[in-house]
Amino acid sequence: MQSTFRRFATSIALCVSLTAPIEAHTLAVILTKTQAPENSKATVYMAWGHLLPVDELVNADDIASYRVHGPSGETKDLKLDPRSLQANELVFEKPGVHQVEASRKTGVFTFVKKGDGKTAFMRVPKSEVKLEPGGSIVRSMRSQMYAKAIAICGEAGEKPAAALGHRLEIVPVTAPKNFLIDKPITMKVIADGKPLADAEVRIACLRTHSDGSSTTQAKTDANGQFEFTPAETGLWMISVNHSEKATGEDAKSFDTDSFVATLTLGIEDVVE
Repeated sequence: MQSTFRRFATSIALCVSLTAPIEAHTLAVILTKTQAPENSKATVYMAWGHLLPVDELVNADDIASYRVHGPSGETKDLKLDPRSLQANELVFEKPGVHQVEASRKTGVFTFVKKGDGKTAFMRVPKSEVKLEPGGSIVRSMRSQMYAKAIAICGEAGEKPAAALGHRLEIVPVTAPKNFLIDKPITMKVIADGKPLADAEVRIACLRTHSDGSSTTQAKTDANGQFEFTPAETGLWMISVNHSEKATGEDAKSFDTDSFVATLTLGIEDVVE
């Protein structure tokens, strides 16, 4: 298989010139190599903001977890700087599937319409908002974000990458050896441990859509599964949003629970 690193470098170059914003802040984990021989090195960092693969710096205080999962289930926490792209060097010592994950700390946000009609954004529950005369609460939400990236060390195996237990997660059903151009790839979306049906999934090739806008879209079936066929080699990002209406005591603080999950992986050429 050809190295994804050269294609990734092309994606970065494209991003310098193609900087159209995507819809909202996105958390993603980016690897400079997604296919690597044993004992080789790669850099991993976080992408956060409106542009991919690089936009805003990441505050360590906002991050709940940042770690790498090895092929045998071993984990290692990654270094967090106060404010940076959170770059770490990885050494792929064991053959198999490696996963890097990151998650942001849960936050509650409220959008209000002020007395003059302008909209303001506040980092507090709606129960703590003091409205101006004529003002109103537009909406309030609790936000949870999860991101992960997959790297294959050595020969790609038959065993799919394992779920990591995020409240919202995109999990490959197809084995890593079949992450190939023009080959169907099946994945599933899990919410709180259960398949999520009818979820809208956005799929972007960062080589040709360096702003993170969708290359294609899909919807999960009754089993939470969806399929796509990558038509380009390079780095791909898959993302899904899911919201649930707040209930009980939570409804006093916010209207909806909002979840976002992303997955990045490399698509390789077919070797005859």
